[in-house]
Amino acid sequence: MGGLVELFLIGGLLLWLIWYLFFRSLLWAAEPLIEYFESREVERFLIEDIDKNKFDDSDLESIPKSKVKVTLKDFNKPIHLSKTLLQKAQKQPQKLGNTNLWIYKDHIFSSKPVTEKTESEPNKPNPKRKHHYIPVFYLSGFTNDNRCIWVYDKETGNVFESKPEGIAYEKHYFSFIAPNGTRDSETIENLIMSLEAECSKVVRRILSCELLNEDEGITFAYFVALMMLRAPNFRRNTESATSELMKKISVFIASHKEGFESMIAKYERDTGNKIGIPSEELREWLLNPDKNYTIKTDPQYSLALALDFLKDFPKVFFGMKWAFLKATSDYKFLTGDNPLYYFDPTHNPRSFYGVGLFNKNIEVTLPLSKDMCAFGSWKHREGYIQAKNQWIKNINRRTAIAALRFVFASERSETLKEFIMKYKGSAPKMRVG
Repeated sequence: MGGLVELFLIGGLLLWLIWYLFFRSLLWAAEPLIEYFESREVERFLIEDIDKNKFDDSDLESIPKSKVKVTLKDFNKPIHLSKTLLQKAQKQPQKLGNTNLWIYKDHIFSSKPVTEKTESEPNKPNPKRKHHYIPVFYLSGFTNDNRCIWVYDKETGNVFESKPEGIAYEKHYFSFIAPNGTRDSETIENLIMSLEAECSKVVRRILSCELLNEDEGITFAYFVALMMLRAPNFRRNTESATSELMKKISVFIASHKEGFESMIAKYERDTGNKIGIPSEELREWLLNPDKNYTIKTDPQYSLALALDFLKDFPKVFFGMKWAFLKATSDYKFLTGDNPLYYFDPTHNPRSFYGVGLFNKNIEVTLPLSKDMCAFGSWKHREGYIQAKNQWIKNINRRTAIAALRFVFASERSETLKEFIMKYKGSAPKMRVG
């Protein structure tokens, strides 16, 4: 492309075009996080030890611009600070550009402030970083006599034993960057854990073959939705499909020469920046994404979308008929890192239309323990039913297919390993176009 500067300009322009045409139509997906942000006290940095009569807005203009907008009390103009700077300022004072100003925590000073360590800081608990995408209480239902669970890795073929606490987690899986630039690793994690606490009570009642009242049925519907939406396969699918869609949009934009040139002109007019290369050269570059560039979706987007779907999916699951299938002495249920699977046995794979939860013949399976599996549909029987061996084998096959990488079982056997390895790379994928 003729130099590093041009590449940065092209990348910036591409991101702006994608935002302008695509992300504005998807802001609704981030509503849960946006509501959280708005519910917090607005971050307004306090000016300390500064003579307001000798200091005005123009003194802030030398601070380098960045993406994080910060409002200062008693001043009209906001400043823009980098997320990295804000993160560092929570621990140590940071100088603002070429000014004599320093930022430390939520205050701005005219000289470097003196920091003191408080005695309570060493006792402050460490933030939660280890986030389970499959609940520990749920995994405990698939353990053996040693209270351990066997993990089958579909990618490597490895099989190992672990406590439920030691598997099915990722660091910062539910974390996001807060408005002040710091990483919030606890807000959503705590929300998920509070939901789990309620859901675990209902699951225990089901495992005891007790009837659920309406409120418990609603809680169970939330549990089913949560098990679907929190799984890595859902989030990875969301991110890859969004990236692919954005790539197609960028190609579509570049495919129309006159419209593309008009958007370039608007970009330059709105921002005051020149792209620095001929628009035709940029257009041809955009037309070949497989060779020239990649687009990655921020994981926070898939997290926000999962939370947004959590408002509606429970309504679907609550309306279904649910049977609870009991295992036999010969066969036990498996589970995995993508435990919920839906399947329409009457669907024609050559059909233009896909499979969705509203298909009249849809079957939803969610193992609840090695001895019980929830089976949802729009027309089948309800209640507690003794499963046949063949039913369990079919459900276990669906569980193995659905797993992104890991299948969990209460026993280890070479036969089971061979069975699971047949479905390497079989996890459902979301396709665009």
